[in-house]
Amino acid sequence: SRGFEVHAFDPTTRTRAAHEAHKTKNVHFHFMGLGALRGKAGSLVTAGYGALGGEVLPFDAIRERLGHTTRLIQLLKIDCEGCEWEAFVDAA
Repeated sequence: SRGFEVHAFDPTTRTRAAHEAHKTKNVHFHFMGLGALRGKAGSLVTAGYGALGGEVLPFDAIRERLGHTTRLIQLLKIDCEGCEWEAFVDAA
């Protein structure tokens, strides 16, 4: 372990329990997703993933929610099925 803090985000309803079952030091799961608009994901369904739940928030709002607005991000990996550009408009 290198001591990094990891935050994983996934609003997919069918995988929520499996993600929440992981109990690894410094790894935190959040039942929310990255997206351009703020709101509930409950009415969304994605091909291959199924129903989404939780909230969908832009990057800056997620940082605010976690209290990380002044923290240095050393590594950022994103896979949000096409939301990457729109989700960072407010962060630029």
